[in-house]
Formats: sequence, C-alpha cells, structure tokens
Amino acid sequence: MKKGESITELDDKLVLDNYIKDQRNKGFNNEEIKDQLLEAGWDKNLIEEALKNDSNKDLSFIEKTAEIDKYAEFSKYLTDDESVAQSYTIGRYTVLLTNQRIIMIKKFPRNITKIEYEDIELVEYYTDVNWAKLVYSVVFGVLSLIFYLVGDFIFRKISVALPFIIPLIKTSIALDMSLLTLVLFAVFTILFFSNLYAFFDSFMGRLRVIPKKQGPKDIITKLTKDVQEIIAALETKKRELKTSSQQQ
Repeated sequence: MKKGESITELDDKLVLDNYIKDQRNKGFNNEEIKDQLLEAGWDKNLIEEALKNDSNKDLSFIEKTAEIDKYAEFSKYLTDDESVAQSYTIGRYTVLLTNQRIIMIKKFPRNITKIEYEDIELVEYYTDVNWAKLVYSVVFGVLSLIFYLVGDFIFRKISVALPFIIPLIKTSIALDMSLLTLVLFAVFTILFFSNLYAFFDSFMGRLRVIPKKQGPKDIITKLTKDVQEIIAALETKKRELKTSSQQQ
C-alpha cells in the first residue's frame, strides 16, 4: 500500500482495474470506458490513473512478447534457464550475449562456440599485419615469373644430369611451356596469390575471445560500435564475477 492510501481507495482501484479489463475484453476502447465510468459517478482523476496504469501493463506485456519473439530463433542454442540479453551480427557470425555465457554462431560452414563468462580470460580487438606473407608472395611471384620466362630452358639444362625428366619437357602443353614447367608455374602462381591475399587480409582486425585452457576464438571484423559494445559487456561481466567471488 502506498503512503496515504486508505483501504477504501485500494478497493476502488481494484474494482476499476477489473472493470477496465472486462470492458477491454468486450472490445471497448479507452474513451468509451471512460464515458461509462463517468456516467456511473466515478472520479475523473481516478479513472484516468486506472486507464493509464492498465495501458502501461498492456504495453509492458507487448514489449516482453516482442522480445521473446525477437530471440525465438536462438532458443535451440539455449538451456531451459537461459535467456538472450542481446544479439549482434559480427562479420560472418551471430554473437549472443545471454545471462550465462557468450554464444558465437557461424551458419556456413557450421560452427557454434559457447563460452561461459567465468571461463573468459581475455577479450580484445587487435590487428596484426602479417609481413611474412608479403615476403612469401614476393618470393613465389619471382619464381612464377622465372618459370614463365625461362622454365623450359632451365629444365633442358637440368635434363643433362636428370634424363628421366626429358619426357616431361619434350612437348609444349600451354603458354609455350612443357608439362613440368607449366605445373611449377601454376603452383608458384597460386602460392603468390594466396600469400598476397593473406597479407592484405591481415589488415582486417579481429575480435578475439580467449577462454581458459582453450585456443583463442577470432572473428574477422572491423572495429564497429557493436564490437565495442561486446567488449565492454564482457569486461563488465568479468568484473562482476571477480567482485562476486571476492565477496564470497
């Protein structure tokens, strides 16, 4: 009971609440219900307060229902007593922050990682440029160019000491290159592009979560607002758990 409210006032509010619910179920709107109560002699302020409270209850129910529907698709990943607090789309992952843990879902190829908050040792965003990949790409690029320009010449010289390769360099297959030269040219070209791609890919940052006694979990992504929110939320959870354990 609120301070200053009498038993009679509480009874009046209860009667109004029940009446409003009944009339709503019959299809009457707020104005119609208000007119009915005014004609019955009810106080205008009491009517408006009751209608307002009832509307707020309905709105709260709608919001909660919408929230449940919003995360319904993730129910298969949750335990019975687990609920989703927030969801994010980060890179190719859907990241769920629940009341118990972080869940990272990758649809293709299928990958689901679940980490309890108490098991998280470190969460960070980092960018580590892989300069070694650039060096490898240059080396393989040079080798690819050499075999494209003078590969058959090199193998003809080598065939003097290794005659068994003569059948492999005897006939041109494509690009005026023999089979052996073409194969090595293709291999070095593939290695050139793969290492070059890996080098440029390393410029893209990673959201990294490191659990205890497990390898790190990385998500390739830009440093977006959502990423910052996830990092902040996980750090807050870590502090809360640390404080809770110290108090115990």
